[in-house]
Amino acid sequence: MLVDDPLMFGYCYTQLTDVFQEQNGIYRFDRSEKLDVERVRRVQERPAAVEQQ
Repeated sequence: MLVDDPLMFGYCYTQLTDVFQEQNGIYRFDRSEKLDVERVRRVQERPAAVEQQ
């Protein structure tokens, strides 16, 4: 995972929900879940390798 790489300092992601021109959000346009949201939350809350040095 990127969070385990000590050379990774940040990242960028797109909209939280799908929008007219993009279909790559965590939630669909109607706000129903596309992914395991709790799994995404656990990954986001983990300290990055750079923070553990």
